Amino acid sequence: MHKPIVVLLMLAGSVGLVAQTLSPQVRAFVKVDAPVVALTHVRVIDGTGAAEREDQTIVISKGKIESVSDAASASVPKDAQLLDLHGYTVIPGLVGMHDHLFYPAGNVVFGEMAYSFPRLYLAGGVTTIRTTGSLEPYTDLEIKKAIDGGKMPGPKIHVTGPYLEGAGSWALQLHQLTGPDDATKTVNFWLDQGVDNFKAYMFITPAELSAAIAAAHKRGAKVTGHLCSIGFREAAALGIDDLEHGLLVDTEFMPKKKPGECPEEPEEPVLTAKLDVNAGPLHEMILDLVQHHVAVTSTLPVFEMGTFPGRPTMQKRVLDALSPDARSAVLERRLRASDSSRIREEYKSDVSPWPAAFKKEMEFEHAFVQAGGLLLAGLDPTGMGGVIAGFGDQREVELLVEAGFTPVEAIHIATLNGAQYLGDADKTGTIAAGKQADLVVIKGDPSKKIEDIENVETVFKDGIGYDSAKIVLASASPRRQELLRNAGIPFTVQSADIHEMPLAGEAPRVCAERLAREKALSVFQRQSGNYVLGADTVVVVDDAILGKPRDADDAGRMLRLLSGRTHAVITGVCVVGPVASGQLPVVSKTETASETTLVTFCDLSDDEIRDYVATGEPMDKAGAYAIQGIASRWIPRIEGDYSNVVGLPVALVYRMLRELGAL
Repeated sequence: MHKPIVVLLMLAGSVGLVAQTLSPQVRAFVKVDAPVVALTHVRVIDGTGAAEREDQTIVISKGKIESVSDAASASVPKDAQLLDLHGYTVIPGLVGMHDHLFYPAGNVVFGEMAYSFPRLYLAGGVTTIRTTGSLEPYTDLEIKKAIDGGKMPGPKIHVTGPYLEGAGSWALQLHQLTGPDDATKTVNFWLDQGVDNFKAYMFITPAELSAAIAAAHKRGAKVTGHLCSIGFREAAALGIDDLEHGLLVDTEFMPKKKPGECPEEPEEPVLTAKLDVNAGPLHEMILDLVQHHVAVTSTLPVFEMGTFPGRPTMQKRVLDALSPDARSAVLERRLRASDSSRIREEYKSDVSPWPAAFKKEMEFEHAFVQAGGLLLAGLDPTGMGGVIAGFGDQREVELLVEAGFTPVEAIHIATLNGAQYLGDADKTGTIAAGKQADLVVIKGDPSKKIEDIENVETVFKDGIGYDSAKIVLASASPRRQELLRNAGIPFTVQSADIHEMPLAGEAPRVCAERLAREKALSVFQRQSGNYVLGADTVVVVDDAILGKPRDADDAGRMLRLLSGRTHAVITGVCVVGPVASGQLPVVSKTETASETTLVTFCDLSDDEIRDYVATGEPMDKAGAYAIQGIASRWIPRIEGDYSNVVGLPVALVYRMLRELGAL
């Protein structure tokens, strides 16, 4: 039997004492589990909207918050596990209010993410979700049961029933109601199965919506809606509890809107951008919703994706979380959305109207809160894709700050407001004695820099601390993992903490081999008994190394250098093998080599470069392109190993592993 190969891609987390009620699958992600835990010297944003408090100590006992006090005067039990959190912030667990368990699979079909999404929500600091529409309600209920029973990691779930949709729906996966009686029957059946809320959808009739609301309210359940056939004010009059997405989907302002019918074009960005939040019909609608106690769920991330050329920046962690097919699909859709010729053809203008409409949506949400409305926060992982569980919830908070809320107010919206709507405010949503210890430990200070909310390190749910990075399993090079997996080479993953910069005057091939060797040795020294494979890829043009672009401008500069020319891609590979020497493995055999492939680019126009950079694909790639992605359309010829350009010369790696006895 051969020893496993360690690939330098992933840093494992620590495991603490784990309650016996958790399965091994959950136990693997636990970082902190003690009867009493004290989070000391930490900044606290408590979720109430109050200002942050510095140098606090939070004592957690038996899954609940026992006390929150100044660190100088805190009474910490002697048996407490102490976590010194200087430089960290603790916020309440996020409450995701439009957090589906499915993702677009293409052709208006959506796939259930039963394994990955519960984990990613928890890793992102989301400790409670409302699924806000279910395509597989039985699956969602079983996921909830498994999480509650400690059999799988994930947040607490309020399962929404299947969509309450009317006749004429575009969605193949939705049941279409046949009338008010069917609506009542559907609500009662799914309440009996265990769901606790419902979502009405675009083609539902006023009579069906009225019947569904009455049946749900009779049994203490709430109804939200993403509506089209019914405007917001009409829905409020019918007694709806919540409205999804906000102004961008409200059809009541469209001049050709007919009662009870969804317009052929349900979104009018040009018209939306012209509405005034402070006067006229939109202002009156805001006041009407507040008077009827109707909440609004903000889902800014799904609208941001595809609204702006080059925005949002496609973060490496998001691209890493996507399968190769899903990654390619979202990048292609972003490219189409930002295509200059398409914008001119559709809107008769060089400027898309969507950025102005998106800004108006932000103004609406801020004005709604200022008027006394209850704003909730979610991500909606649908649309063109690329909005990912957990990561998207964090982005929603950042976008609320862009909308005009302070960071503390945005966190309040994303925590306590959701808990209040769900009826959970007595248990969660704020950091206070007696509440469940649903907490997020963040490196940095999101009260000053909201982007720090992405730096989640530990997520406490009912007092048990989960390792965020370990749950995410975001590889530092998913492309290399994929190549090894496809080649049938078994491996585990770790990361190497080295300074990846060329030395002055260092030749590109020498640099790639040196970095690969340093990576391999770095990991070999802290583990035993395994073969270690390290790799580093550089793109070379005019004898200069092109690394990963710093920003969009730098990506454009690199692509202009590559345009119409042939360049070299060099990957250095190092394999280190162990041999027993007493009880300690020592390095006995090592091999370093490199592979070079020549890649030829077509001439690229400025529009092509701009549109490609806007997709985000170039941003985490050496040389600012991915041959296996969108850029393949501009590469008519390569000379050498294709897999080398992707990130790992598989044939070379296989030969080296065989020669060293690893395979």
